[in-house]
Amino acid sequence: MDVEWTVAIPGSGLAVPSPTRSDAGAYRNRLTQWVQQRWGYSEVWEAGMVYPTITLSISDDLAVVHRFVDTEACFLLDGENVVPADKSRDFPIQDAVVSFTGDFISTSARAAAIMDAFARGSDAGELGSWSRL
Repeated sequence: MDVEWTVAIPGSGLAVPSPTRSDAGAYRNRLTQWVQQRWGYSEVWEAGMVYPTITLSISDDLAVVHRFVDTEACFLLDGENVVPADKSRDFPIQDAVVSFTGDFISTSARAAAIMDAFARGSDAGELGSWSRL
């Protein structure tokens, strides 16, 4: 499956702010590089479509994943208790830094696997438990 994607990794030289079209394998290769940077933000969607879109925000070895199914519905991937629910961490979202509680924080490895599976054609809604915002 072909996907379109963007990425923002401040100061890394790896930013791709304009949508790029590639196959899922090329996206996976770039995703691996971004995860190794330990800070950044990526969006991916099926080529030619607007929705669904999923986004990945990475801070250190942690991540937050959003799923947008249309203009009205946004979901956050439920976390895996790697950060206590009453604690928060900062993550990049496009050009901003946003705090998320442990309820929605996963490992970057889990989040990258979800992004990869989505890029290969899996239904994002089936890749984990999601909470509607």
